[in-house]
Amino acid sequence: MDLGPLLVGSGVPVAAVVLVFGLLVGSFLNVVIARLPYEDLSIVSPRSRCPKCETAIPAWWNIPVLSWIVLRGKCANCRAPIDVRYPVVELLTGVLFLACYTRFGLTTAFLSALILTGSLIAITFIDIDLWEIPDQISIPGIVIGVVLRPLAFDVPLWSGLAGAAAGAAMFLAIRWGYQWLRGREGMGLGDVKLIAMIGAFLGPRALLPSILVASFAGAIVGVILKVVFGHGQDAEEAVEVVGSDSVSGSEPEPEPESENASAPEPQSAADAEPAPEEEDDDYWVPPKDAVPFGPFLALGAIAQLLFGPTFQRILFDVGLFTN
Repeated sequence: MDLGPLLVGSGVPVAAVVLVFGLLVGSFLNVVIARLPYEDLSIVSPRSRCPKCETAIPAWWNIPVLSWIVLRGKCANCRAPIDVRYPVVELLTGVLFLACYTRFGLTTAFLSALILTGSLIAITFIDIDLWEIPDQISIPGIVIGVVLRPLAFDVPLWSGLAGAAAGAAMFLAIRWGYQWLRGREGMGLGDVKLIAMIGAFLGPRALLPSILVASFAGAIVGVILKVVFGHGQDAEEAVEVVGSDSVSGSEPEPEPESENASAPEPQSAADAEPAPEEEDDDYWVPPKDAVPFGPFLALGAIAQLLFGPTFQRILFDVGLFTN
């Protein structure tokens, strides 16, 4: 059912509703990013509080983006600094949700796009912080993507299954091939599960464009970091764009969290322990000065989600690749 005409008829701008909804979801994603990697922390309790002074954050200081601006990036009680990442996550989520609405309207495809986008945002910032891609997001995401894809895009059920299987097989082959050639792992299993989730939501034809965008962006960032930070290093210490492990048993250890005025923070996040290692195959230590590949995969997937028809025309319809 398209709710757009109903909302417009009531005088409520749909785009404004979607944007505000995205900001609120972004506030919740900040909680997920801060707490999910720690097995003894809940993403629903305790309520918002400053981890520095442990003062509960009242509702009027818990408004996405606006609270951070008004408070000038500091706790209202103890004036400890608030990480700029929190309003960035909220604003990014709101803008991407609005872009998804512009692309799909209020349809089932829009719902699927919101779930994928929110999952990728959470994965991106967790991966940046901890070199971890949580199984709690990627594995349920594969199932949800497979179920929603035929409803959202009017394709056969096997489309999502084929996308997940093809993505996982492709990255497993790359992972094993890199290890055989270089004698070390260049990709964690977390990225294998992430590309499977992307394939489940977007289908097999979306894998190539997503990976191309991710590889191009990753190469650019890697070169920039090499130029900025790589002087005087040995060749073996050059910046590499490599994959991330799943949430179980990744290095390096996380640093204590910053406080947040616009999303709940765990009271003792700095003392919390990451989820213990469950499978030896999931344990992976990134090379020195490497760059996680998960955020670039997320970028490629979102680019494909929003601009997929254009990518398909370039890659397939104009003959760069055969269909």
